[in-house]
Order: sequence, then C-alpha cells, then structure tokens
Amino acid sequence: MTPLLWMLLFGVCIQGIIKETTQGLGYQVFIIPGVILLTGLTAAVLAGAILLLERLNGTIKEYLVAPVPRLAVLIGSMASGLTKALLQTGVVLVAGYFLDRSFRLQVLSILGYSVL
Repeated sequence: MTPLLWMLLFGVCIQGIIKETTQGLGYQVFIIPGVILLTGLTAAVLAGAILLLERLNGTIKEYLVAPVPRLAVLIGSMASGLTKALLQTGVVLVAGYFLDRSFRLQVLSILGYSVL
C-alpha cells in the first residue's frame, strides 16, 4: 500500500511541477525504479524484523524443536519476505503502467535482470 501512496502522492503531484523530458517520458517513469528499490528494501527490513521478533518471543525455539532442518526455517522466512516483495513490485509495475502510459513494461528485460 505504501508504494502506491508514494506513486500517487509524490508522482502525480510533482509531475505537474516538473516538465516532461525531451524524450516525452513523464515523471512517473523516473520514480518507478526508486519505488521498486524502496519496496525491496522495506520488505527485507521487515523480514529481518519479523525473524528478530520471533527470536525474542521464543517462537524460533519452537521451530527448532520441530523435526525439520534448521535451514528450512530460515529459507521459509526468506521466502515469505521475497514473496511479499515480488507481489508489491508487480503491483508497482502495473500501477506505473496505468499512471503513465509512456512507461513501457518490457517483460523480457525484467526477467533477464531478475535472473541476474
């Protein structure tokens, strides 16, 4: 929800102040990569905070008593944060496309960079 608010409040409001570039790209095109980066960083910090809170509450000890490998607990926590970040990134990309039609969603480029 927060990335959408950033795009709506700052992107739409500041877009009227800043003139379009010579290529005809709007301000939303420049703000979308930053919003995606902030979304990923926020998801990583929240995933780490959740892991820390589970450790402080003693929930991690309950996980470690279960007959699963310890690495599975860590991978499960990381997968949860990654899934949330990817879903929010997808929402930001779709919202960026609808807010500024000059934003071109190049799926092959996105898949290529995500592999790296």
